[in-house]
Amino acid sequence: MFTRLTEPRGRCAGTRGVASNIVRLENQIYFVTIANDLVCLDLQSGKPKWVFHDAYSPQEHCLTCASPALSDGRVYFGGRDGFAYAVDAQSGKLIWRTDLGADATTSAAVDHHSLYLGTSKRHLFRLNTDSGAVLSDLPTESTPNRRLIIANDSLLVFLEDEIFASFDLELKKVAWSAEASKQWTSAKPYLWRDAVLAGNRRELVALRASDGTREWSFQFPETVRGIGTSPDIL
Repeated sequence: MFTRLTEPRGRCAGTRGVASNIVRLENQIYFVTIANDLVCLDLQSGKPKWVFHDAYSPQEHCLTCASPALSDGRVYFGGRDGFAYAVDAQSGKLIWRTDLGADATTSAAVDHHSLYLGTSKRHLFRLNTDSGAVLSDLPTESTPNRRLIIANDSLLVFLEDEIFASFDLELKKVAWSAEASKQWTSAKPYLWRDAVLAGNRRELVALRASDGTREWSFQFPETVRGIGTSPDIL
C-alpha cells in the first residue's frame, strides 16, 4: 500500500499543496502535502530528493494535522491512511510503520524516544521511535487535532475546538484542561515565559502552564489564528 518515489509523479498540481509545517535538517526540508505525500526537497535547488506516499487519497483536506517531526536522522508523521510512519531522512526509505486504527488528526511530536500522535477515533498514542511499538494508548474526551506541543513534562493538545488539555508524557492522565468560552482558534498552543497562549475566537488567552489557571486575556477585533513571540513582546 505504499511506494517510495524518486520524483513526484501521478499527482495533479492542485493536490500537491503543502498541508503541514515545513521542517529542516541541514540542506533538506520536509513537508506533507494535501495528497498525504511526505516530500524531501533540496534546500539550495528546490528540487525533490524523494517523495514517500501511500495509496490513500484523502477525501477531506487537513491543513493543520499532518506536520512531520525530525529526530535522529528520521522523519516521523501520521498518515491519513491510519498508519504512523518512520522514514529515513536522507533516502526516504521506510523504517517502520504502525497501524493506529484511524487516520492521524494531529501533527507528530517527538520527545527523546517517544513519538506522539492523535487520531480521529479519539485516541492519543505514544510510540517507540526506534521500533514503532505502542507504548501508551489513551482515549480522549474529544478528537485530538492540530499541532501537538511538548512543554517540559507535558503534552499540550487541542481536543476539537472546545477543550485544551495538558497530559503527562507517559499518557496516563490529564494534568489539566480548559474549555473555550467560544472556540479555540489558534493553529497550535504557544509557549511564552511561564504561560501557554491560545486563541479563543477573538480573545488571546494566557494559561498557567503548570495547572491551566487563566492568568490574563486580551480582546481583538478579529479571530486569533497565529501568535509570534519574543522575550518581551507578543
